[in-house]
Amino acid sequence: MEYKIPIPNCYLGLTAGYPNRSKLFKKYVEGYLAKSFPEMRLIRISGMTAICERCEVFEEWKSAYQETKNRNKRSRSKSK
Repeated sequence: MEYKIPIPNCYLGLTAGYPNRSKLFKKYVEGYLAKSFPEMRLIRISGMTAICERCEVFEEWKSAYQETKNRNKRSRSKSK
């Protein structure tokens, strides 16, 4: 499934005047997605929208994290 995430307009100003503007813009967008939406992977950029898909690796990490969290809750409640 594809998700559409709007790209902040400030990235246009940050990349203005650079000879490799398109590469720099893409790097900024990838960095933005990595920080703001770590579960998403960039497929392409269309205008000021990032077309993304959900990473399977993130889903595996999320389920492992939930299992650990639940295990820790159970061990704390037993020790009380």
